[in-house]
Amino acid sequence: MQLLLQSRIGTLNIEFCRDLHIRIFMAFASLGFDDHQWFSTEDLKVLVDQGMVDIAAKEHTLAEKKLAKSSYDAEGKKFPESQMEGAQAAVDQLKAELAPYQAELEQRQKS
Repeated sequence: MQLLLQSRIGTLNIEFCRDLHIRIFMAFASLGFDDHQWFSTEDLKVLVDQGMVDIAAKEHTLAEKKLAKSSYDAEGKKFPESQMEGAQAAVDQLKAELAPYQAELEQRQKS
């Protein structure tokens, strides 16, 4: 112990001790990855089914916008295209977010 006290040229800052703890933890358990396989099959099915319900709801909204556009066109009025584009973008976004989960579920069901 005496040799250590005489030979020490530096110490860890107390703030770095916490950072070192986090770095060591992250070396073994990295969080924030896109791993769709960690869901149980039952949970994955619930997630995909809920996603399909959400997509159906957004597609229903899109269909209503198309109906409103047809009504406007029949009356000779101009329909705001931004509403149609926003509804289509919402449907496309949900489909893109759900696609990896659907692919994982299909792969599990084939096995």
